[in-house]
Amino acid sequence: HRDQTEGTAHAGALRGYSPGLDGMRCVGMMYMLAYHGEMPWSTGAFLALSQFFTLSGFLVGAVLLRSRRDERGIVLRSFWARRARRLLPGALLGLTLAAVYGATVADASQADVIPRHVAGAALNVVNWVFVLEGTSYVDQFAAPSPVLPFWSLSVEEQFYLILPLLIAGVWAFTRSRRVLAGVVATVAVASASWMLVLYA
Repeated sequence: HRDQTEGTAHAGALRGYSPGLDGMRCVGMMYMLAYHGEMPWSTGAFLALSQFFTLSGFLVGAVLLRSRRDERGIVLRSFWARRARRLLPGALLGLTLAAVYGATVADASQADVIPRHVAGAALNVVNWVFVLEGTSYVDQFAAPSPVLPFWSLSVEEQFYLILPLLIAGVWAFTRSRRVLAGVVATVAVASASWMLVLYA
């Protein structure tokens, strides 16, 4: 029994699955749902959203590094194929329903923007569409676009495009974990610094 338990634990370590991380993401998403429900105690919900993105980034990086170890290289095609199989069916269904809503029962202000919002979401750039429109996420609560929740998925998908290319590129040229860690840390500091500039 002990051997079987240790073997199961070892297999879990190889897969890199940690139930605790799923639990943290679940708490973050519940907090965001409370924010959307306008619960008065959920004013710091964007911290939960940041936590969700951070954990997603950590998990994606871990998956890529494990694939480098287990598959003797980072196979981007299989990584992106797994993402597509997991997300595309639900996303396409949601966008189809949004398009039907826009063509049938949406009010005039929504019907005017839904086609470009659906197109932006399908291309995983709807967050930039909202930026160019000057759309505020909070102000949209009054009459939101049905595609509004896709902004966070677009951010993730852009991240899942850029991070694998960065990791695979650095690893292909250097074969050094220290260099890879240094490059990722530099990009993270630059991103945080740019965020502070934009905030100011």
